Amino acid sequence: MNTTQTSDSSGTNVMQVLRDATAEHHRRAERHEFQKEFVRGRIPLSVYHTWLRQMHRVHESLEWRLEALVQERRELASVFDIERRKAPMIVDDLAFLDSSEPASVPVLATARFVVYRDELAETDPVALLGAFYVMEGSTNGSRFIAASVRKAYDLPDDGRGTSYLDPYGDRQPDMWKLFKVAMKDLALGETEVGSIVATACNTFDAVTAIGEALVCRGNG
Repeated sequence: MNTTQTSDSSGTNVMQVLRDATAEHHRRAERHEFQKEFVRGRIPLSVYHTWLRQMHRVHESLEWRLEALVQERRELASVFDIERRKAPMIVDDLAFLDSSEPASVPVLATARFVVYRDELAETDPVALLGAFYVMEGSTNGSRFIAASVRKAYDLPDDGRGTSYLDPYGDRQPDMWKLFKVAMKDLALGETEVGSIVATACNTFDAVTAIGEALVCRGNG
């Protein structure tokens, strides 16, 4: 596994670079029809099940590969650890919703993203931090979506069925702050920062594409 840094960019605020460089990709994802309907609690329950299965595909191997990366680069343990794993939460949500197993066939957009990400894991593993940045950042807004989902599907307030959407509860601001500080403190090479940013952009686009596929299912 290649972990070579090309040049020291430890003075770079990688979170600021990520925020600026991904802004348009982020806006497209947030303004997509699926996201808007999700926030309003208007997607069918069956589509919510399908979305959770897609997210399980996205998270499962990403988290497994990040764990492997942390073993090689121990400084990354401050960014990703077991407490930030979401795949088990999705399994619990699907079990509570009495849905089918999360290993169902992914939509094409999900399958393509998984292939892309797995190739990165072999060629440029630190770039996976870009995907994790997007997924971790999504928890800032998804806790509010969780409230809409609970109301729409009459789910309990204790988080069963929506634990993935609201993984940290009242600790959300603190968890995001810790993540930002940990990312900023990493001594990343210039090429590494570029790879992380590119992967973050592609991850936002993948999220948009997955939403588009689910809109088509919901309208079908």
